[in-house]
Amino acid sequence: MIQETDLLEYLTDLHAADLEIRHRAEDALVKEGSRAVQALIQFLSEEKDTEPKWYAARALARIGEPAVIPLLDALAEESRDEVRRYLAAALAEMKNAPVEEIISLLGSEDPELRRYGTMILCRIGGPAVGALKKAMREDEGILGRCAQYTLLRIGIEPREGPPGRP
Repeated sequence: MIQETDLLEYLTDLHAADLEIRHRAEDALVKEGSRAVQALIQFLSEEKDTEPKWYAARALARIGEPAVIPLLDALAEESRDEVRRYLAAALAEMKNAPVEEIISLLGSEDPELRRYGTMILCRIGGPAVGALKKAMREDEGILGRCAQYTLLRIGIEPREGPPGRP
């Protein structure tokens, strides 16, 4: 099990000039999985340097499913666009991206969260299409309209609109 001092060392190593050291730190953080998620999210929130932030986002993407809910929560709670970009990038780059959970962002009251949801889903592309069509068919509100818009942004012409629309 990872010790907090090891975790801090790995996060510090994301700044290393030596690419091999950065990659080893990223790999170590990924190996720790859910135990590293909150520290990586906090790192994204506090770090000023762009390059280490990309390594942290990539580690979160590679951790995958254990990072999904914490990333979605952080995306909703965070107000700074520069931090939200990295949180969104981590979600968009996940293998087997959590499309259903990301689609829920399209129904948010926060227009910026809806925008990030669309950006993430556009990046995911094809694997999101079926769930987006389903959301469009089943929701008459903002979620259905945003699902339709997202499909258009992906390059899919929806054959049917949200319920109650031609």
